[in-house]
Amino acid sequence: MNRIIAALAGIFLAMTAATAAFAQAPSDNFYKGNIAYEKGDYAAAIANYERMLGDGSESANLYYNLGNAYYKSGNTGKSILYYEKALKLRRQDADAAANLAFVRSSLEDRPEEARRNWLVRRFDIFMTDMSLDGLTILCAVLWWVTLLAGTAYLFMRDRWIAGRKYLAVSGAVCLTMLAILLVRIATVEYTAYGIVLDKEVEVKYGPTEGDAVAFTLHEGSKVRIESAAQDWVQVSFAEGKAGWVRRSAVGII
Repeated sequence: MNRIIAALAGIFLAMTAATAAFAQAPSDNFYKGNIAYEKGDYAAAIANYERMLGDGSESANLYYNLGNAYYKSGNTGKSILYYEKALKLRRQDADAAANLAFVRSSLEDRPEEARRNWLVRRFDIFMTDMSLDGLTILCAVLWWVTLLAGTAYLFMRDRWIAGRKYLAVSGAVCLTMLAILLVRIATVEYTAYGIVLDKEVEVKYGPTEGDAVAFTLHEGSKVRIESAAQDWVQVSFAEGKAGWVRRSAVGII
């Protein structure tokens, strides 16, 4: 009996040790990557961080560090890609947002924002920067405000007129909340974006090498992924620009 207990205890300890070693490996790579980065060995830092990705690790901090290391090594495309990935996991990351804006300021291809209405630009920023949880909380607050307004109308003298106003306001609020959530889900949560990784890429009218070139994009440009066909993806950039590029030329956010 004692031998059985001892054997089970040994197996348990061995499993615990193996689990601890497995769990510790990503942290070791992260630590090694940070040390290499501080020493200016950006290639080694990238290798350690990428090893973590290969092991299935994912975090905003990991993507942020990769963005920094790739920027220091002169790879603008992958730097932007990983800053975007960091912000996708943690949208309120001020450091990642600031670094991304800094790197983007030197890009050759930039959409002409000036042509777009100021209100539309602000709405896009609001929809992109705020997390889905944040939007849900905002909608819940608006919903409770409408309920409180409905309770208040019960104490008014002319309840019929007040009730009609309440129904109109609450209906508008509910429709607005629904529209905001649907737009966010459609344009952000279920829309794929990518970053051009090659120094220069020809965007073609079709998914073959023989198709004519529609326009050219450069490293770091952010594109929307519309569809895919074998080794090609269809992308759109700014208003009216769309075409096909090699899948390897674009990193998916």
